[in-house]
Amino acid sequence: MGSIFLRWLWALPIAGLIWGTAVLAERSGIEADLKARADAALQAAGLGWASATFEGVDARISGRAFSERDREQARKLVAREWGVWTVRDGTELIERRENYVWGAALSAQGVRLSGYFPDPAARDGILKIVKETLPKTRLTDAMKAARGAPDQSVWLPAIRFSLNQLGRLDSGKVQLEGRKLSIEGAARTSASYRQLQHAFSTEVPKGITLARNEVLPAKISPYVWSATLQPNQLALAGFVPGEAARERFMAAIKAAFPKHAVVDKMEVGAGEPRDWLDTTRGLIEVLSKLQSGSVAMKGNALEFKGVAVAQATAESVQNLLGKIGAHYQVKQTVNYIEPTIPTVSPYVTSFLKDAKRFTLSGYVPNQAAADRLVAEANKRAPDHLVVASLAIARGAPEGWSLCIMAGLEA
Repeated sequence: MGSIFLRWLWALPIAGLIWGTAVLAERSGIEADLKARADAALQAAGLGWASATFEGVDARISGRAFSERDREQARKLVAREWGVWTVRDGTELIERRENYVWGAALSAQGVRLSGYFPDPAARDGILKIVKETLPKTRLTDAMKAARGAPDQSVWLPAIRFSLNQLGRLDSGKVQLEGRKLSIEGAARTSASYRQLQHAFSTEVPKGITLARNEVLPAKISPYVWSATLQPNQLALAGFVPGEAARERFMAAIKAAFPKHAVVDKMEVGAGEPRDWLDTTRGLIEVLSKLQSGSVAMKGNALEFKGVAVAQATAESVQNLLGKIGAHYQVKQTVNYIEPTIPTVSPYVTSFLKDAKRFTLSGYVPNQAAADRLVAEANKRAPDHLVVASLAIARGAPEGWSLCIMAGLEA
């Protein structure tokens, strides 16, 4: 009997070991099951930042939450799982940034996002906007999670607006610092530059301030510009270096053509030739001396055409064009309507009549006087060939017409 008792006593530790192993195995299985169900619930609720660990049926949640609301939601989700006894919160909040900055930079390598996002939904929204506004651009996401973002009803529209404008740049960057927007870079085309400036004037989202606009015009090559003068209108086309240059240029236009309608179709573009503003203002001043004309610039080449009323004006314009800056090659064609009438002395008008010819030579005051002389000669010598070699000139003495008519009668 005693030996049997001793045998059972010897077996007790082994039985205890087997029982303990079974209990541990069962507990490990229970903890694994609870963790799997809790983590799945967190993922399904969009709380993937959190994870649960278990000691038996007691849970501990860890991770970095985006808000107090997220922390509370995570605790409640885990606590609702069947078999969970207690929930201990070991989560932390992500950092809070007082200076909340977000930015995007566009280069030949693609678009790079930087700065902060407040939660996964906001990040997903930003990435979706990038794919919509820059669909063929390689994306690098270097954003970090942080609290302190402006109201998302203002902030996300501002990001969409910023990325829309970034898409109009050849290269550059946008940055939101709180509710202040800054942008810099170079426009892709002259049309893009015009669209950008219009957007900055009329489309900036409510609640956002445009703090800095340093967008440069697109570079144009070859740089073209033209002005066409008609009787009551001056038409401008091509490119102007910027709005400040346009303002100064238009001041020169108003001074030179105060009564003309001005049609301005100039676009803003960079890459202008040297001394563009001084040269174009000088050309406008020259153009103002003509009845009609045009000037066209293509790079450093200029072509000037025009018609002056008087020959002297045409000659003056030709001289002025010859003084255009040494950086330009000028091709000019300037015609005139009325030739210059010289003043001569002595003022001689003569007639020579032989057997067959009646020759008129010398000077007359105007074409009407010449026509009258020829008519009188034909009248007085109808059987002769009248040959007129008369030049128009100023300087006729007083009584010239009476003397000439008397001479014809002689």
